[in-house]
Amino acid sequence: MPASKAQRAITAERRSKALQLRLAGTDYTTIAAALGYADRAAACKDITRALEIRTREQQQSADVLRGVEVARLDLLQEALWSSALGGDTKTVEAVLKVIDRRIKLLGLDQAQKMIDSAVDAWLNHLTATPTDDDPDSDPDSPDNDPDNVGVDTGLDPGD
Repeated sequence: MPASKAQRAITAERRSKALQLRLAGTDYTTIAAALGYADRAAACKDITRALEIRTREQQQSADVLRGVEVARLDLLQEALWSSALGGDTKTVEAVLKVIDRRIKLLGLDQAQKMIDSAVDAWLNHLTATPTDDDPDSDPDSPDNDPDNVGVDTGLDPGD
């Protein structure tokens, strides 16, 4: 049977107090004793739930705000669009800024940043200049000899 409205309110209040105490640096054992939890694990579990709820609420709020901002950008772009298509270069620049802002707001630029970063890393690897400190840079180095298994026989190779 689901908890009553009154019980849910009591639970929410205790959870809020527990979270406030934890944020203030109080340990779980003390929180459990102060608020009537069975043990520290129960207090920890309830605080974790409180944080999860807050995270979901913040994400929902951010999603709503993101939607409002996208709608504003849509209105701006719509207002500028015909002038931009008519060739007004300042308006074209303004439209491109609106589009760029929308891309950033929606995180569409992140995938491109990851791709660019991976490509840059690969190109740096391909074009890296060997250094004297790098054993991989000397093809004659014993470290690059596949037959050298790193066993010291104690014999001088010149013998």
